[in-house]
Amino acid sequence: MTNINIDNKIIDLLEDALIKPKDGLNSIYDRILMYYERSQKIMGKPTEDDLKNLNEILPPNLLSKDDLVGGFSYLREEKLRTIAIDFPILISKLGENRKKIMVCALDSFPSNTGDHTNSIIAWAPFSLNYNWNLATRSSKQNIAFFSVLLESADLYVTDIFKIFYRRGLAGTDYRSNQDQNYTTVKLDMHKSILEQEIEIIKPDLILTLGNKSRDVIYSIIKAPIEKWSDDIMSGIWLDNNTPVISIPHISGAANGAKAKVLNNPKYENVKAKGNQKLAHILLGRMTQ
Repeated sequence: MTNINIDNKIIDLLEDALIKPKDGLNSIYDRILMYYERSQKIMGKPTEDDLKNLNEILPPNLLSKDDLVGGFSYLREEKLRTIAIDFPILISKLGENRKKIMVCALDSFPSNTGDHTNSIIAWAPFSLNYNWNLATRSSKQNIAFFSVLLESADLYVTDIFKIFYRRGLAGTDYRSNQDQNYTTVKLDMHKSILEQEIEIIKPDLILTLGNKSRDVIYSIIKAPIEKWSDDIMSGIWLDNNTPVISIPHISGAANGAKAKVLNNPKYENVKAKGNQKLAHILLGRMTQ
C-alpha cells in the first residue's frame, strides 16, 4: 500500500521560512492527503461531480501572498499571477530497510489561465497527490518513473524553487524560473530550505531532475556543471557521504537529453523503455 505523508519538522521549516497561513500548514497538508484519498475512490474516467469534489478539497484560494514569511515576504508587494506552491511530500510503502530517495526537481507548471493575483495555489509536485492509476499523457510518463523507484525506495519529492509564479498580463508566460532576481540573487532563500530539508530527511540518495535543480545543487557542492552526455551525472553532498545523481528531466521536453542515456550501449540489458528504463538505470547505480 502506498502512503503519502510528511514529517512535522518539514512543516515547521516551511512555516518558518516560506509561508504560514492563519491556521498553519497542517490544515493544507490535511487537504493534500484528503485529495489523494478521495481520488483513490475514482475507478474510471472522473465525472464532473468527481472533479467538483476534488476542487472543493483544494480550491485555488486557500493561501495568500500575505501568508508568505521570511525572505519570501518581499513577493507580497510584487505584481504576480498564477502563483503556486508544490508542497513537498513523502511517498512510502510498507517494508523494512527501505532506502530513501530525495527527488529535487523543477516541476511542470500550473495552467496559464486565470488571474489570481493574491491567491496561491497549494499542490504537490508532479500531481502525485492524484490517483496514479488515472494519470494520462505526460503525467502517466511521470508516474511510470516514480512507480519504478517506489518499488525499491521511499520518495521525498520537493521543488528546488519553492514558489512558482508568472508576471505580466494574462496570456503571457514570463515565469519565475526566468526571473534572475528570484533564481539567482535570491538563491540563498531556496538553498537554506533545501539544506534543512536534507538534514531532516537524511536521504540515502539525492536525485536531481533537469537543468535547474542540477545547477542549484551543483552550485552548492561546487561541482562543475557540464552538458548532458550519454550517462547520468554524479557527485557527493556536502556531508561527503550522501551521493548526488543527476538525470535529465522526466518531462517530454527533455526527450532529447534522455535519449542519449537510454540509448547508451552500457544499458542495453535494462529491459524497459522511456522513463521506466531511466528509473531502472538510476536504481542500478544506487546498488553499485
